[in-house]
Amino acid sequence: MYPLLKRYAMELTIYLFLLYLIASIFVSLVGGKHQIGGSYAFLLSLILTPLVGILIVYFSPRGATISRYIKRSDCKDCPYKNNFSDEACEVCEKHAYWVEV
Repeated sequence: MYPLLKRYAMELTIYLFLLYLIASIFVSLVGGKHQIGGSYAFLLSLILTPLVGILIVYFSPRGATISRYIKRSDCKDCPYKNNFSDEACEVCEKHAYWVEV
């Protein structure tokens, strides 16, 4: 009976290690959006625990996001050029629009 129990204990250990590794990878994916970065979050969650890693990621500030859109100030319907601070065209009173870069 002992070899059978030993085999199941070994399989359980392997499954727990894989679960630990998958949890660390999840923490690194979440950490990639924060200032700490994905690789540091992965290493911290691997060395410590994924629970401590997700807490560190949660309390780290979010990283900068880069927008793919810019606000165009020129009006599409009239030749008047707006300032970038204007929200709408002064002539036709239409709002500024966003275009993809």
